[in-house]
Amino acid sequence: MRRWSLMRDLTMVALLGVAGCGDESSGPGPVGPAGPSGATGLAGPAGPAGAPGPAGPAGPAGPPGATGPMGPAGPAGPDGATGASGAPGTMGPAGPPGQPGPPGAPGTTGPQGPAGAVGAAGPRGPAGPAGNGAESEDEVGFAGFTAATFTGNLGGRPAAHAACAAEFAGGHLCHASEYVLSTSTTAVPASGAWLDASVTAEGVVTVQGSSRFGRNSGRSCQSFTTDQAGNEGTYLAPGGAIVQTNVDLCTIARPLACCDGAPKPALAGFTAQAFTGNLGGRPAAHARCDAAFAGSHVCHAVEYLRTVSSTPVPAAGAWIDASVDERGALALHGPSSSGRNTGRSCLAFTTAQAGNEGTYVRPNGAPFSTNLDTCATARPIACCY
Repeated sequence: MRRWSLMRDLTMVALLGVAGCGDESSGPGPVGPAGPSGATGLAGPAGPAGAPGPAGPAGPAGPPGATGPMGPAGPAGPDGATGASGAPGTMGPAGPPGQPGPPGAPGTTGPQGPAGAVGAAGPRGPAGPAGNGAESEDEVGFAGFTAATFTGNLGGRPAAHAACAAEFAGGHLCHASEYVLSTSTTAVPASGAWLDASVTAEGVVTVQGSSRFGRNSGRSCQSFTTDQAGNEGTYLAPGGAIVQTNVDLCTIARPLACCDGAPKPALAGFTAQAFTGNLGGRPAAHARCDAAFAGSHVCHAVEYLRTVSSTPVPAAGAWIDASVDERGALALHGPSSSGRNTGRSCLAFTTAQAGNEGTYVRPNGAPFSTNLDTCATARPIACCY
């Protein structure tokens, strides 16, 4: 700008000079031709900066620069909301089996399943031992009187047999006829001694002696389960007579009269499994005994009594067949001449319906027959050899 001002000043000087050389009387002469431009003068000092002009429009963005190094991690922000579950991935290969855990507590017993099919008959067992030559009833023999005394409540007939066996190996509680046939010379204790009554081959209660008589389970302080007055019991008096009475008899403590004759039948045991009256028939019932105790079968009532077993009877009782005496009448006690009755066993072990008569041995050791819903009850089976 200063250069332009200098050139202007030089131009004005030149014009003025030309005008002054003419004749003052005749006025200015004509303008001569412009002289050549002079040399450019030195630039003057810069003037003050002007006010900034308005900002121009933003230019296009330049290319991004190189990524800088990562800064330090900032503090973790709050957890965001859980997103939706993704689709399950493919199953990976199975890992090795872990160590077995401890056994769990036993579950409750499930309902009894239906009776299974009877398996094929097994091979025939070996022949049994030779007979002993006893006539009708088994051998008889007197072992002695227990030192311990008992009221009429011994906890059942099996417990009475066990008390005899505890003092005399192979001993059991005598029944009246068995004691009489033993012809014992042992003095009877002053208090007398407990025994069972007997029954004739025709089912009549007796206290007399005969090889045709057997054990009666009904005149013994309710099968040795009560010491209450008014219950009938049977005992051997000091003079050798056998007495039956219900006059306070069961309240008196007496020893037991124990016999040791070898009974022919024997109790194999009670099946571990319980069944309703529907076992699939009597052959199937025998098969279940044989499966539990090889060579055994379902006991009938008199057969069970003749085993003189001391094995406790399960709380629910155990299935048996009824017996029949020489008249053909139902028998639940009797001698060896009594046999198996097939008509009082839940229709030969084929039904669990109420109203059908069934026979079982009670926990006190006494056989019992009833039609009061008994076939619907699950019981084990009493098995004899």
